[in-house]
Amino acid sequence: MDDLFRINKKQLKIAAKILAHAFQEDPLCCFICPEKKTRIDKLYKYFLFRINYGIVHGEVYAPSKNIEGVAVWLPSNKAEISKMNAIRVGGWKLYFQLGFSTVSRLESANHYSIDLRNKVVKQSYWYSGPIGVAPEHQGKGYARILLKAMLNRLDSEKMPCFLETQTEKNVALYGRYGFEVVEKGMIPGTTLTHYGMLRKCR
Repeated sequence: MDDLFRINKKQLKIAAKILAHAFQEDPLCCFICPEKKTRIDKLYKYFLFRINYGIVHGEVYAPSKNIEGVAVWLPSNKAEISKMNAIRVGGWKLYFQLGFSTVSRLESANHYSIDLRNKVVKQSYWYSGPIGVAPEHQGKGYARILLKAMLNRLDSEKMPCFLETQTEKNVALYGRYGFEVVEKGMIPGTTLTHYGMLRKCR
């Protein structure tokens, strides 16, 4: 997409740093990494993995070459990260970096969200996530830029889009872009409400 900057492995570290800070108070990330003093470091390592996976198997964008924010997009056949694909982009290393308890919480949440997606979405789609903006650039419209460019493209390709969130605030935000809650539940072992949202092509 000409109106966005496509991130490659040269920008991997700065993109991971942006998402780590953008998600440091996110409810799901607080559950996965409950210790605040180590949360940023663990999230940075996790997002290195997630963004790298997105670069290899999907598409990763920033609003501009200044990388004010980051959006990872995956086609539905790559949205569920297989063990082999995870290993190929650093998953084995990540396991040791995060530690057993963190990985266990992460896998519990992931398994729940994967089961939900497979239950409610039967057709091919694009998966949005993660998407975040650097704290110093939040409120300036960069998230809208990241979303609208891809959603316009998906409309032209007649493709739906799926995402997940754990906050009612984000449900309202994504609702403005045509996403509708298609499944709602509680992540096992948490008090977090998990919303699965689908946007049909227009």
